[in-house]
Amino acid sequence: SRLARNPERIVPSEEIWRHAWGGQAPFNSESLHVHIYRLRRRLEPFGVYIETMVNVGYRLSFSDGDTAPN
Repeated sequence: SRLARNPERIVPSEEIWRHAWGGQAPFNSESLHVHIYRLRRRLEPFGVYIETMVNVGYRLSFSDGDTAPN
């Protein structure tokens, strides 16, 4: 939901982790990468993409002509 609330904005990996797992688990970039990979596979058929910004975070984007839902 953190990416969806901030479309086209780069969301730091740690922020995504913190909002998804709270303080229950220490940050694990490999685990987050696996979850993002699975989410990508489910969203791409709908023209929604998650871009990796290496060593920074992720950004939600939409295929050409599509815009973020309001």
